[in-house]
Amino acid sequence: SDAMSSMEQGIALLRAGRFPEALQQFAQALREQPTSPEPRIGLSQACQGIGDGWAAAAWLSDACRVAPERVDMWQGLVKLLMVLNRQAELEPLLATALALHSEDITLQRAQAELYLQSKRYAKGAQSYERLRQLQPLDAVTLMHHGYCLEQVGKVRDAISEYRAAVE
Repeated sequence: SDAMSSMEQGIALLRAGRFPEALQQFAQALREQPTSPEPRIGLSQACQGIGDGWAAAAWLSDACRVAPERVDMWQGLVKLLMVLNRQAELEPLLATALALHSEDITLQRAQAELYLQSKRYAKGAQSYERLRQLQPLDAVTLMHHGYCLEQVGKVRDAISEYRAAVE
């Protein structure tokens, strides 16, 4: 089909580092498949290639909007916003992503780390608690959970998390 040819050409141009031409192909693919996330992902990657982080994030955000079930796109958008130093946007984005994908370890870890880095330890403790349920034996999770608990005055709980981490 024509739609595939535009996508395939876009992908080939992207791989060749020909980003402005790739942009044109993905824009054509988007006109042909207006409800598909794939052209939007291509547009995001091509925008990253030309150094337009804002447009790249906007296209990836739009891809999440049209295909919210695709956890990989939410993960990609979180990663991109981190690279672009747009931390302020991460909290609401992660809340939305985790409402849809509550079992995703990558998203849960990103939220917990965001709270830890911004010294919001009460929220961090809650977030690490959920992460701990998803991966009960992860030492780093146990250590960070313990640290957050310690910061909010739950010292006994913190000690038990530290012990579990050491074991």
